[in-house]
Amino acid sequence: MPTPESSAAPQNLDAWRISIALFACFCVAVASLHTVLQGFEWWFAVTTTFVAVMGSAAVTRAVTRRRWVPHLVAPLALGGVLTLLFSGGTALLLVVATPDTFGVFGSLAQDGSASIRGQSIPAEASPGIVFVLCLGMGVLAIVADLIAVSW
Repeated sequence: MPTPESSAAPQNLDAWRISIALFACFCVAVASLHTVLQGFEWWFAVTTTFVAVMGSAAVTRAVTRRRWVPHLVAPLALGGVLTLLFSGGTALLLVVATPDTFGVFGSLAQDGSASIRGQSIPAEASPGIVFVLCLGMGVLAIVADLIAVSW
């Protein structure tokens, strides 16, 4: 009869495999945006966001048995990486958002929206567009992790 510890190991390994597969899929999907955006530097910010979100969920899943904890950690990781990448100067310890950080986020979202409306393809990857991409991919990473690993 298997022990709880032995049955948890294959499930944990499966969760890692799923996370790695999701990472590969997202990298390919995001790379396909190179026809829409100029340059390729923006890809690193989006990939860093995805790694932070998925990685934090995967590591949390590996160290705790509570299934709900990774789903709380992943959004916190998203907030932290967005703060680090886009408004570290307004944050505590570079990753803890302050009210000023949310003001920067609002400005970036407005700038990104205006850039998307106003530019032709291929668009310049302005900080606003990169912020919107990182936010969107981070939210998609959270949803993908919830669906693929937990459900």
